[in-house]
Amino acid sequence: MREHSDPQFSSPVFVGREPEAVELRQGLANVLAGTGRLFLISGEPGIGKTRLAEELGKEARGRGARVLWGRCWDGEGAPAFWPWTQIFRAAVGNTNADRFDLLTDTDATHVVSLVPGLASSRGSSALPPLRVLASAEPAEARFRLFDSAARLLKEIANTAPLVIVLDDLQQADQSSLLMLRFIARELKEASILILGTFREAEVRASPALSRLISEIAGEGRQIVLGGFSQSELAAFVEQRLGSAPGASLLAALMQSTAGNPLFVDSVLRMLIAERKELNGELLSSRDFKVPDAVAETVRRRLSFLSESARAILSIGAVCGQEFEFDCLREVSGITGEALITALDEALRDGLLYSVLAGNLRYRFAHNLIRATIYGDVPAAKRIELHWQIAQTLERIHQADLTAHSAEIAHHYLGSVAVGSPAKAINYSIQAGEAALEVSAYEEARHQWQAAVALMERYETNSSRRIDLLYKLGKLTYEAIDFAEGIACFEHALNLCRQRSDNRRNAILLLALGRAKTRWTPQANIGNGLNHYRAAEALIDRNQLDLLGELYHGRTLADFDAMLIDEGLDVSAQALKIYQKVGDKCLWTVIAAHRA
Repeated sequence: MREHSDPQFSSPVFVGREPEAVELRQGLANVLAGTGRLFLISGEPGIGKTRLAEELGKEARGRGARVLWGRCWDGEGAPAFWPWTQIFRAAVGNTNADRFDLLTDTDATHVVSLVPGLASSRGSSALPPLRVLASAEPAEARFRLFDSAARLLKEIANTAPLVIVLDDLQQADQSSLLMLRFIARELKEASILILGTFREAEVRASPALSRLISEIAGEGRQIVLGGFSQSELAAFVEQRLGSAPGASLLAALMQSTAGNPLFVDSVLRMLIAERKELNGELLSSRDFKVPDAVAETVRRRLSFLSESARAILSIGAVCGQEFEFDCLREVSGITGEALITALDEALRDGLLYSVLAGNLRYRFAHNLIRATIYGDVPAAKRIELHWQIAQTLERIHQADLTAHSAEIAHHYLGSVAVGSPAKAINYSIQAGEAALEVSAYEEARHQWQAAVALMERYETNSSRRIDLLYKLGKLTYEAIDFAEGIACFEHALNLCRQRSDNRRNAILLLALGRAKTRWTPQANIGNGLNHYRAAEALIDRNQLDLLGELYHGRTLADFDAMLIDEGLDVSAQALKIYQKVGDKCLWTVIAAHRA
C-alpha cells in the first residue's frame, strides 16, 4: 500500500503482517552483523508486498543501512537490466567523491555501462575507458558483468550495509533475473540484504519464469503473503476510517476482497467519495455492493477526478507504468500550472506518486490502476498517443537516443498502423544492439524479433532483413537456444537464395555448417559438411575472411567425422590463409589439429 493524503483518511500506519515483519527484521540483523540474506515476497496484486518492503526499508534506514530500490517494468520499452540500472544509479551516481573512487576499479567499469551518462557526468578523467563486453564470448562477457556487479555492491556495502529492494520481479527482463541469481549466490559474507517481490500467478503462468524464480528463491527464503485475517482487516479499516467499523461492513469487505489491502482501500475510498460524509455506523448499515473486480473500483475512483486529471492519467497510462513530466506536458498540450493541478489531484487520490530521479517522473501506484486506465483508452486513441509519445521522446532525448531506444521503439511499435514502420524497425534494432553491448541477450532477441516481424510486412525484399536474421541467429545460437538460432539461419538462407548475392549466401551457409557440426543436440555433421561445400562454391578466391572461416570449419568437422585425408587437405589450406593474413592464434589452432 502507498501512503495517501486524502483528508478523510487517517495517516496510514502499518497494520498486521507481524510474523513476516519479525522474520525480515531478523534477516536485517543478520546483515548488520555481516551475513547477507535474500528474501522473496510473493502474493497476488495489491496484497501488500511492496508495503512490507517499505516497512523493512524504514527499519533499515533507522539502523544505518542504505536502502536502494529497483522497480521493474512490464516490457514497455524499458532497457535491459532496468531494475539494476536504478540500483547502481542510486548506489554510485549520487555518492560522494570518496565512494566514487570505487569506480576506478577495473571491475566497476563494466557496471557503468548499465547506467547511461554516469561516466560523462563525472568528467572524462573520473573513469577509465569502458571495456567492450561484446568482444568476449557471450557466456564469459555475461559472467564478467555479473561478477563486476557483485564485487561493486560488496565494496559499497563495506561502507554501510545495503538493503536492495527489487519490486515486481514478474515484470523483470530475464537478464535482470539472471544477474539477481548470480548476486544472490555471492551474499554469504556481504552486508547486503536483497528483498524481491513478485506476483505468484503471473510467475506460475510462465514455466521458464517460474523455474528461474524458484532457483533464485532457493538461494534464500520465500515469504508468501495472503489476505488480512479478520482482526487485521478490522484494524486496517479502523485505521483508515478513524473509528471502529461495524460487523456488517467487515463481513462485506472480507467476502468481496478476501482481505486484499489494495481492494479494501479502493472500496473504502469509493464509498467515502460517494457519501462525502464519513461515519462508521453509516457505512456499516449502508446496503452497498462491492465491485466484482478492482478494475471497476479504479473506474469509480477515477469518476471523482476532474476531466483534465482523467485525461492526463490516460496519456500517462499509454506512456507506461512510469512517465516523464516533460513528455506528458508536450503530449497533453496542457500548460504547466494546469498540468501540475491535474497531477496533484491524482497524487492526492493515491493513484500516482512522484519519482525523484533526474527529471521529474511519475509512477502509477499500482500496475492494476495503470492497466485499467490503459484498457479503457479507445484503440484508435492509444495508437495516436503511442505515435505522439514516440516523437516526443525523440525530441526530449535527442542527445542520448540509445539509452532510450527501447522505450521509443515500444511506442513506435504501438503506432505502426498510423506511424512509421521504418522508425519502429530502426529503434528496435538499435535497442537490441544496446542490450547486446551489456550482455542482455534475451532483451536483444526480443527487440530484434520485433524488428524482423515488421520487416516481414514492410521490408520483404530488404537485404537488411536477411542481415538481421543472421545476427539474430548468431545471438540465439551462441547465447540462448541452438535450435532457434539454426531456424533463423535457415529462414535467412531461404530468403537469400531468391537473390543473386553470393557473399550473403556463403555467409549463411557457413553459419549453418558451423552450427550443424558443433556438438549440440542439433548436430548433423553430414548435413553441416554439405553446407560448407555449398558455401565453397560461392566464395571468391580473394575473399580471405570467408575462405579462412570455411577451411577452419571444415578442418574441425572433417576430423570429427574421421575424414582424415579431407581434414588434412583443408587444414593445409587454412594454414595458408592464416599465414597470409597474419592470424597466429587461428594458425596455431589448426596446426594443433594436424598434429
